[in-house]
Amino acid sequence: MENKTLEYALLVMKKLRVERGLTQQDLAVALEYQTGKGYSDIENGRRKLCLEHLEKLAKFYQVPIAIFFEENSTKTVQEGA
Repeated sequence: MENKTLEYALLVMKKLRVERGLTQQDLAVALEYQTGKGYSDIENGRRKLCLEHLEKLAKFYQVPIAIFFEENSTKTVQEGA
């Protein structure tokens, strides 16, 4: 992913989580990590974000995967998709 796209995807990931009142541990479970640290490392850009993660998150949140790539999707994210 390009840096701008990656940064935007990470922003959307965090925004979706916070807006829904979820913890990083909740998302770690959705991505099948043992602890919240694995998810935290992804959300904070310390671990590589891959398409598989975004696919799982889109399914978990029941949103189209495109929300992580389209900057004009901010309104949808704010509305809770």
